[in-house]
Amino acid sequence: MSTTIEKLKIITRILEENLPWQARDANSAGWYYPGEGSEADAYYRQGYEIRIKPWTIPAPPDGRQWHKPEAITREMWNDGWRPLLIGEVLGEYEYTSGTDSWNAGRGMNKHKIVVEDYGFLRTRRPLPQPEKWVPLGPDEVPPNSIFRFRNWGSDGPCCWVLPLQVTQNAGVLMGETTPTWYYWEELDETFEINRSIPETGKWDPQAWVPCKKREGGV
Repeated sequence: MSTTIEKLKIITRILEENLPWQARDANSAGWYYPGEGSEADAYYRQGYEIRIKPWTIPAPPDGRQWHKPEAITREMWNDGWRPLLIGEVLGEYEYTSGTDSWNAGRGMNKHKIVVEDYGFLRTRRPLPQPEKWVPLGPDEVPPNSIFRFRNWGSDGPCCWVLPLQVTQNAGVLMGETTPTWYYWEELDETFEINRSIPETGKWDPQAWVPCKKREGGV
């Protein structure tokens, strides 16, 4: 049990350093922040326990994952440092085994981080910008491309469909039982595309990809 002096030291730190804090009392389900405008010292005087909110790992960019998140500490974020992401190019970095000090390093050959890599890694580079996906256009549907439905009942992806017509503005006319137009923005909701024949001259049944592209490229 914290002494009164220790409790007052916590309140003082919260007020002087503008730290995030949490409160609880006998009726609370757990620690919580009472809300905007609440004052830690006021809640303390009302009999609440007060603590500095424990540090938690900031969320990685959408669709990405930190390298070894179980090993990330608050100290890894000091002075502009941050952990690396799975799949991020190594580049300039610092590493530690967890028992020694941080050492400088530089990745070669554009090596991308995998879960098993090294010890613990950090860098001062800005976080990579999230990839932006945009609809396909006529240039991404060359002749002899084949589409398939992403879902076909309980069977999953199946039922190949040939495009009957590809246009700049209207989208793609699919050769279904009743030919149906799909706008470019609608394609990814319903179909995957396989371009193996026009790209390589032979059929590859593993070459199905989403009907969308990274902004600036396929």
